[in-house]
Amino acid sequence: MSRLPGQHGRMPSPPPPDIPAEARAGDTVQWTRSLPQYLPADGWSLGYVLVTPASAHAIATTAVGDEHQALVAAAASAAWPAGRATLVEQVTRGSERHTLGEYFFRVLPNLIAGTGADTRTHAQRVLDNLNAWLEGKADFAGEIELAGRRIKTYSLEELLMLRDRYAAMAANEAAGTGAVRRMVVRL
Repeated sequence: MSRLPGQHGRMPSPPPPDIPAEARAGDTVQWTRSLPQYLPADGWSLGYVLVTPASAHAIATTAVGDEHQALVAAAASAAWPAGRATLVEQVTRGSERHTLGEYFFRVLPNLIAGTGADTRTHAQRVLDNLNAWLEGKADFAGEIELAGRRIKTYSLEELLMLRDRYAAMAANEAAGTGAVRRMVVRL
């Protein structure tokens, strides 16, 4: 499993129940966090950093009684790139700083922005690519030349078997089952 930036060798964990695991870029994002050992009245401030492969975005909180409230404006979250990220949670008081956790976080694409985000599942993308290749009527996929020899990587039969497998996966995803059944196809 690959590590995301900002993890310093550790894998993030799922966020606590009061922190969202995902948010859509361009939406207002809000949550409230209760940390009895780090009360605002005692001078503690809570903050977050959303770390993506290409950038980091600070998220401040405000004190609401004994709780910390994070509020990200829609305009601010619009700058978040879609994909996997790590949400780093830390408290500060004066010169003290403590990292409380690093959490898995997923930024969903901003569909309203018209950025052309590809919302297809992996199975649907592979199926569409296989069908596009097959429509080209090639009898193989992926050809390379090494030392003057051409090597074909997939036969037409193998491509048809892959297409059938990914068609079943895409159909299961569309139906919401997520189940993948093994299919044997003879040509």
